[in-house]
Amino acid sequence: MKKISTILKVAIGGVAGFIIGVIRQHKEERQQIFQLQNKINKFQSYYNVLIDWMILKQSGKSLGEKILQKGYMTIAIYGMGELGKCLYADINPNSIEIKYAIDSGGSHDYETIPVVGIDGVMDNVDVIIVTAIYDFDDIKEKLENIVSCPIVSLAELIWDESK
Repeated sequence: MKKISTILKVAIGGVAGFIIGVIRQHKEERQQIFQLQNKINKFQSYYNVLIDWMILKQSGKSLGEKILQKGYMTIAIYGMGELGKCLYADINPNSIEIKYAIDSGGSHDYETIPVVGIDGVMDNVDVIIVTAIYDFDDIKEKLENIVSCPIVSLAELIWDESK
């Protein structure tokens, strides 16, 4: 009888261990799916902004004009990934001064402007344009604790102009 009881305990322990393992694996897989879905959503939003930006450009308008219309003469660009570089190229020929850029990659230079980390942000521009549109709300919240100038999303500028 003791032998059966021991075998039963071992079997129940084995089954319980197996179930716990399956649950953990399922949880990890769900987390991976969630992370992949976030990446898909992020790149979808970037794609949508780029398409609308292209439509804006094809209609003969530029973001530089829109920025000037809003009265912004000096700007900082938050995010020097692909969208940040495109923004720099699009407005550089206009009469807008890009004082600096902000990027999590740390301090360096891009073309003619310094790039600083979040700790190097200065309140000496008319506006900060955030090109990391997917994380805009979090970035804006951080920047509002550092600067008093307006903080706008690149998407907001494009979509406001294209309507």
